[in-house]
Amino acid sequence: AIAASLVTSGSFSANWNAVTGSAGYRLDVSTDIGFSSFIVGFEDLDVGAVTTYAVSGLSGGTTYYYRVRSYNNSGTSVNSNTITVTTIPAAPVSLSAASVFNTGFTANWNASTGATGYRIDISTNPGFTSFITGYNNTDLGNVLTRNVISLTANTTYYYRIRAYNSSGVSANSNVITVITAPVAVVATGASFLNSAGFNANWNATAGATGYRLDVATNNTFTSMVAGFDNYDAGNVTTFAVSGLAGGTTYYYRLRAYNDYGTGPNSNIITVLT
Repeated sequence: AIAASLVTSGSFSANWNAVTGSAGYRLDVSTDIGFSSFIVGFEDLDVGAVTTYAVSGLSGGTTYYYRVRSYNNSGTSVNSNTITVTTIPAAPVSLSAASVFNTGFTANWNASTGATGYRIDISTNPGFTSFITGYNNTDLGNVLTRNVISLTANTTYYYRIRAYNSSGVSANSNVITVITAPVAVVATGASFLNSAGFNANWNATAGATGYRLDVATNNTFTSMVAGFDNYDAGNVTTFAVSGLAGGTTYYYRLRAYNDYGTGPNSNIITVLT
C-alpha cells in the first residue's frame, strides 16, 4: 500500500502497487489502527483489478487507516502494510463579530474537528476580489477569535475562515458582514436652559442609527444623573434632559451606534442650570 492521494474533507484515494498474478484486491478502511471495526462498506471490499480506489462518505479532520489484500483463483494474500491518512478539516462556521467599535472588531468562528489552525480573509467587498492589508489568507494559528484593528469607521467589512491540518486546507466558511461603529459624535452647546433642565444637542454622525447620552454632575462621569447613564436617545440630534436641580453644573457626552457597535465618546459639554 502506498500513500493516499486526492485527500479532501470527506474522501481520499487509497493507492497500492500492482502484485504479479493478482486478479483483484480487497480493501479495508477503519478509524482504528487495529482494524477492530470498519467504515461502513469498506470491510474486505472487493475493488477489482485496480490500484487506486476512491473512499468517500468520510468525516473531516479524522484519521483513517487502510490496508489491502490481493487475490486470485487460488486464494487471498496476507494484509499489506497499513497507511494512515487524515482528512482535511470541514469548513469552519464563522460567527458574528463581537466588540465592534469604530476602528475594529473581533472575528469569531467555531472549531473544526481535526484542525491544527485557521486562515482568515478580510475584505471590503463580498466577492473578496481585494483584501485588507495583512488579512489575505493570514495564518492565525489554532485559535477561534481574532482582534482586527486599524480599520475605518462606518465601513462595511466581510470575513471568512478556512481550517487546515497537515493534509490541507478546508473550503471557505460562510461569510460574515460587519459594519464598524461610527466616528465620535460632535456635541454642541445646550439650549432651552431652565431651572430643572436643558436640551442636549449634537451633530449628526454618518452611519449612526442612534445615539447614547450620558449626563453627570462631574466631568469624569463617575456621578451619573439617574436615568442618563448610557441612555438610548434614538436617532435624534437633540434631547430634553429634565428633573435636574437649579443652579447646578452638569456635563453631557454622546456616543453614536449602529447595528453592530458603538463609537467613542464625544467631546464634553458643560451646562449650568
